[in-house]
Amino acid sequence: MKANKLKCTDLRIGNWVKVNDPIFGVNTYKVATIRDNGIITLSDNMSCLVDNIEPIELTEEVLVKIGFKKNKYDCWKYFPDRENEISILMTDNYTTIEYVNLFHCPQDVTEVNYGSTLEFPRRIYLHQLQNAYFILTGEELNIEL
Repeated sequence: MKANKLKCTDLRIGNWVKVNDPIFGVNTYKVATIRDNGIITLSDNMSCLVDNIEPIELTEEVLVKIGFKKNKYDCWKYFPDRENEISILMTDNYTTIEYVNLFHCPQDVTEVNYGSTLEFPRRIYLHQLQNAYFILTGEELNIEL
């Protein structure tokens, strides 16, 4: 069994995944529907078994496409709007995702209103970042690959 084997319960509608098709090659797609029998419909109306879907590695290239920027401490930062911040710190052994909602005082001093942190004992994949972002913010992470 592959270490990156996906199950239907790992995915949500809107997650990005990779399909390695013998004819069309490797392509990325958004999940459109998930059925109990393991059949996934993808963004181009292609259906396939979940066994034929692979996760997309969360690489620097993918983070840049999403809109994350790396700081001098090797931490990736994403600001979906003026009041929210997502930080990702990745090593080979763990991934930490922190969400902070910023409250702006009238004197333009920023104070932390609230925040949450998720820690994973490994590197994560793009669909896991999407799911974690939804858990932390209640909103979808806007991605176009």
